[in-house]
Amino acid sequence: MSLNVYKSSAGSGKTYTLVLEYLGLVLKQPSLFRNILAVTFTNKAANEMKARVIKSLWVLADSSAQDMKLRDSLISNLKSRYALKEETIIENALIVFSNILHYYSDFSISTIDSFSHRLVRTFTRDLELPPQFEVELDAGQLAQVVSDILMSRVGVDDFITNTILNFAMLKMEDESDWQIEYQLKMFIMKLMKEDAFLQNRYSIPLTENDFVEIRELIPIEIKQTENKIKGIADRMLELLASQQISILDLNGKSRGIGPVIEKLSKKRIADVFDQKLIHNYFSGEKSLIGDNANFQLKASFTIIESEMYNALALLNSIYESDYKRYVLLNLLNRNIYSFSLSAQITSIMLEIGTEKQLVHISEFNKSIASLLQRVAVPFIYERLGERFSHFLLDEFQDTSVLQWQNFLPLIENSLASGNLNLIVGDGKQSIYRFRSGEVEQFLCLPAVFKKEGNENLYQSEEVLKLHYNQIDLNTNYRSAAGIVEMNNDFFDFVRTFLPENLQSVYDNQSQKAIKTIDDGLTTFTFLEKLKDKKQDLQQYLDSILDLVNQLISEGYQFRDIAILTRSNKNGNEVARYLANNNIHVVSSDSLLLNSSIKVRLLVNVMMFYLQPEDRINRTELLWNLTEIEETDENQFSILLNDLGSLSETEQISEFQRMLTTEMFHTPGLSVYDFFESLVRLLNFDQNADPFIQFFLDEVYRFQVKERKGATEFLEFWEINKENISVVVPDTTNAVAVMTIHKAKGLEFPVVIFPFADMKLNLSKLGDKWLDLRAENIGKLESCIIGLSKQLQNTRFNAVYDEEVSKAKLDLMNLLYVVMTRPIDRLYVFAPKPDDKESFSCPWFFKAWLEHKGFWDADKTVYEIGVSNTLKVTPDCVSASDSVVKFISTDWKSKLYLAKESGPFSSDLDNQSAVVWGSLTHQLLSEILFESDFEHVIKKYLETGLFNNIQAEKIEKQVLDLLNHPQLKSYYSENKQVKTEAEILGDDGKVYRIDRYVKTDEEVILIEYKTGKLDAIHEKQILRYVNQLENIENLPVKGMLVYLGDEVLIKEVS
Repeated sequence: MSLNVYKSSAGSGKTYTLVLEYLGLVLKQPSLFRNILAVTFTNKAANEMKARVIKSLWVLADSSAQDMKLRDSLISNLKSRYALKEETIIENALIVFSNILHYYSDFSISTIDSFSHRLVRTFTRDLELPPQFEVELDAGQLAQVVSDILMSRVGVDDFITNTILNFAMLKMEDESDWQIEYQLKMFIMKLMKEDAFLQNRYSIPLTENDFVEIRELIPIEIKQTENKIKGIADRMLELLASQQISILDLNGKSRGIGPVIEKLSKKRIADVFDQKLIHNYFSGEKSLIGDNANFQLKASFTIIESEMYNALALLNSIYESDYKRYVLLNLLNRNIYSFSLSAQITSIMLEIGTEKQLVHISEFNKSIASLLQRVAVPFIYERLGERFSHFLLDEFQDTSVLQWQNFLPLIENSLASGNLNLIVGDGKQSIYRFRSGEVEQFLCLPAVFKKEGNENLYQSEEVLKLHYNQIDLNTNYRSAAGIVEMNNDFFDFVRTFLPENLQSVYDNQSQKAIKTIDDGLTTFTFLEKLKDKKQDLQQYLDSILDLVNQLISEGYQFRDIAILTRSNKNGNEVARYLANNNIHVVSSDSLLLNSSIKVRLLVNVMMFYLQPEDRINRTELLWNLTEIEETDENQFSILLNDLGSLSETEQISEFQRMLTTEMFHTPGLSVYDFFESLVRLLNFDQNADPFIQFFLDEVYRFQVKERKGATEFLEFWEINKENISVVVPDTTNAVAVMTIHKAKGLEFPVVIFPFADMKLNLSKLGDKWLDLRAENIGKLESCIIGLSKQLQNTRFNAVYDEEVSKAKLDLMNLLYVVMTRPIDRLYVFAPKPDDKESFSCPWFFKAWLEHKGFWDADKTVYEIGVSNTLKVTPDCVSASDSVVKFISTDWKSKLYLAKESGPFSSDLDNQSAVVWGSLTHQLLSEILFESDFEHVIKKYLETGLFNNIQAEKIEKQVLDLLNHPQLKSYYSENKQVKTEAEILGDDGKVYRIDRYVKTDEEVILIEYKTGKLDAIHEKQILRYVNQLENIENLPVKGMLVYLGDEVLIKEVS
């Protein structure tokens, strides 16, 4: 078998190919579906692949299937490519279909992150991760928490205090952004990325003293260079003054060498050395005194000429020997303070992980990479519980370096066993570099990208080379022939504008069209750039609205149309404008929960409940109330003025009267109950509002996950309100407005691309980790710096040039994704290109139109291809169609208090041991670790099972248990723990153990008892111990724990 690498293009049927390869394997051997792992980039793509496999199997198994075209295609391809007989295909398809339905958990098609998560779960102990950790997806939120903790240690930790104070002073001296918290948050997010791990995994960790030394060394060396240059410049000015020569008397006058010397004297070194002017004097191309100078000036200058030129030579020498290092040190100085806190940041993240049982998703691949360096591949299979023999990797161009390197041992092992493995990718659609996607590792296959320093990767590379088999997919099944031909021609032309080393990404990009040559329309519309930004935006919005209405009149449905934008900001403008003009729209912004006035009002009321004195919130609350009641702005102003005439206390009372907030004074009311009660109070339950329903779902998720109150919810909402949206079904009949990134992998009959003004922006190149081992800057081996033109003046100029080249490819790939989404039509709206532009979408369009002989300076609209006319019958749900009743009732109206006391309502001192034991067992069963104690006690208190006095007694007794010297270690978080664990006895009965604890050395069984020591109890736990010894490979010990005024322990083994 081989490693089949499919190099695809947009619409070339890569998903169909993956499904076909999957079917080829399982239809030969039906049980093999358990041993195939297929991974892709997004959940949506994974679900689509699963659906395609299941549908294909059913179509093959069912001779009366409706989709006979698909059935015939699959049977034909399976017979020709895999030498399968038709009867075998049909028979085995039914077997595999049945197996997948019955053993769906063994049907392994997922995202790479999901698989990584699965691996990490298996190795929590080896990786020293919390045993029951939750996955954190939001890097920004976690970085904010870490930054806040770091800032809270200012004044407590000397190193952190000095670092942050010095960092703030540096920012103030540079007169740059000195929002230290924000700067730290950004650095923490960079530290979480794979680049940081790859750069630093072989580096020696630096101590606090090392960083102090480096931070002292860098500014000292910078000042030394500046002082040398200033000293020379000052001497040159002194020489000129000695001869009464003005700097304006020198060659070039106000634009010549004189002002340049003055700038150097003021230490404006970069302003001088980065400009061409001084280098003309260094080279001798220009002289210090102009040819037209008068005799007296020339005579005076002759006296100092030798010294002046010697000084100029010294400046040239410093430039050639020291300037590159000087620029690098200045760039490093901007980030060295953040970088010196790396150890503290890592430590805080570990603390958060332990305390909150939280691991960020970015840690998965790093953890696996670290593990793979220590263990053998078969061990990984064994611990995972499955032995995958075939690996199918989709969207390889967006796969990160670590993801690929983590998969390599598995693929190498599979290839060595003679199994088929598959990789599918398209370098032209690599648009996720900001998420660590690396197109270069796809281009360099079978070589392994960034293998330096890892012998295992060199070995894997040799295996890949032996089995490598490249297959090009060059047929387009998506777009009409006219669009395919246009894209072929367009990208063959514009690829030449890419750097030569990256043009290979677009090798063999031309495709054959399956569809008829008569269809497919592309329209380029160039709009004049207007100075007024609002008017400029409006002309795009009007053009889009007119076009959408035209398309609807021609027979397209709203859902057939997609509007793709580069930024969310532009997409939001389009979505709002279309919605205001009665066009059904689905967009990330229009579906944000926070875009709903009702949702905002609910949050306003909670804020008012907690902070009634907040005037801004009260004003927002009033505005949202009047908006919902459709009161005009004049009425709002009147109400606001009326309230303004009242004192603050009277205003608060008036709001309380309007909202009848006394209903919320119920003790122990949860966040969810608060909002659901408020929904009923405001009559928001009369109609099914999806925003309200999704908001309540989000509140419930917060309550279950965080187990916190109203204040914490408002903090959570403030951070996340711009990211949480309503999820709509794919069948909704609405125009889709989305970013280019979200459109990747999708297709639409009509695509509109407005604001097609994307251009290369050298100010947004991001950051880069540099290898500094050769720079001799203390013990500093690496550091992150911002990519700017200044880097060209260092020995790392190639790094900058490489990043510029990649940025050009990013832009080209974004354009490729846009222009390959349409099935029938593509409409582009772009500004007229400036003559000065060199690498932008408008410039590409103009250059290509000129190349084709179509360009006319007076023409604004260009149509290429033929439009099709159609009438479509609606078969989908309108964005505002179906209405479902929202049901909400107060749960308290369904509960009645029992007339007799419950088992725990009387004084615990007077209760029987049975009652006390029952309560204790129930409570202790919910305490896995010591950290669970507080919220479990709080929960029991809120349920009303006992009062505060009773709670104090229970709290003392349970704390005595948790802190007992013989027991304390069995409640720590580094153990494998189960409560109420069931075992099957020799007699066929099921026995339940109160607490099961497993360490590396032994297994401990704990049984909680009340009353006195009893031989029956000892016999009971001895039975459990004997039973477990037959199962476990470790010694088993039993412990009887008697709870009362004192904790008594009896060990049994």
